[in-house]
Amino acid sequence: MQGAQRLIGLIFMILILIFAIIHLAVGISIIVRVHNYGDVFGPERGIAAFNIVISIYAIIIGIVGLVGVIAGKSALSKIAAFASIALAFFALVSLITALIINSLAI
Repeated sequence: MQGAQRLIGLIFMILILIFAIIHLAVGISIIVRVHNYGDVFGPERGIAAFNIVISIYAIIIGIVGLVGVIAGKSALSKIAAFASIALAFFALVSLITALIINSLAI
């Protein structure tokens, strides 16, 4: 059972890292594309900057979680698990904010 839990933890941490890197690239590309338009895309730039912060936080969580799982440190794994819950909350807030911004743009 212990080996299966380590494997599941390892898979989740790798997925968090992969999605964080993709999320970071998308956030940076949005800011690069709309920075010339001034205040027209102000809310979009704001949410993209928030997404960059979320991505950096996710990369840190992924690294801490990977170290915890690979080294077998349950304390680091628990920290990464609780931080992942906070990450999910931040991602949900970002999604809701993006939906609100899009609905106001229509």
